[in-house]
Amino acid sequence: MAGVELVRQRQSGSRLGSLTQMGTIRLGKRTDARSPLIKKFVPLAELKDLTFGGWDIFKDNAYQSAANAAC
Repeated sequence: MAGVELVRQRQSGSRLGSLTQMGTIRLGKRTDARSPLIKKFVPLAELKDLTFGGWDIFKDNAYQSAANAAC
């Protein structure tokens, strides 16, 4: 969640480590040199369109839970 928010707010332009944003998929044989980005090959939602949610037995929201856990 934090990484997506940083990219959304442009505080971090790096999507490094994101398989869906930076990863490639090989099509055909290795010698075919066809390796498009996964996000260009599969219709995935853009980072700006993602919504995060969750549920827990405790009343704290995700931020409060992370703060309590000292993450």
